[in-house]
Amino acid sequence: MNLRLLQWRRIFGHLKYVARRTQYKSSAEWQQYLLVMREDARRCNSNAQLSEAAENLLCNYASEHRSDGYWQGYLYIAYPIVHVLLPCEQLPALMLVLGALRVYGPHGHEHGYVLVRNHAARMCVRNNRRARSWLHHPMFSTMLCYRWFFILFGQMFAWNNAVPAYLLQVWDFLLQDVLYGSHRRLFLFANCVIEEYCCLVSCRDDVLEDFATMFDMTWTQDSIVRILQRAYITARVEKC
Repeated sequence: MNLRLLQWRRIFGHLKYVARRTQYKSSAEWQQYLLVMREDARRCNSNAQLSEAAENLLCNYASEHRSDGYWQGYLYIAYPIVHVLLPCEQLPALMLVLGALRVYGPHGHEHGYVLVRNHAARMCVRNNRRARSWLHHPMFSTMLCYRWFFILFGQMFAWNNAVPAYLLQVWDFLLQDVLYGSHRRLFLFANCVIEEYCCLVSCRDDVLEDFATMFDMTWTQDSIVRILQRAYITARVEKC
């Protein structure tokens, strides 16, 4: 057998994977990512066991996807995955979700996804006169993508040492649609959230303040129940 083939198999193969990850864990690159990740963890107040599992998963991902590494918010994606799936299923699942959301992330500008993001913003404010005015502000599309889509709504919820049950229900509604590349349900759910927000919070005179307040809200379970009910009903009507 070709000597180079054997040598490359030892480098790329599964037996070297753990060793490569262990070596990567001690790298300066990963230590920098940990600083960002632990700030994310502080904001959602997760338990130690969940944090350790998510950290290991994200280290696996970063060691295999060096051009990606760790971006702020990845932790919010990893938590539901390690909560639901078996360890052998977690890395492929994380890769699929992060790949599906790449268009909305910080690297989206590098890949020319501005038109896609603007389309997403228009879909999310449809049939809402107040929200349509937000489209004229350049920060709305950015905040919509970075704060909600890129982290699949993780920062909307109060985290008390565990993955919020209602976040998992939101994932139930969105996941297949997102992974198959349609994203119609993603826009629909965001549209229902915006409708709920406009019912709960009076309009601010300043446009930026009006929509920025929405992205800083922590949503109650009652609100999420109403939003999901409206989203499921609309999805059935629109057959998405």
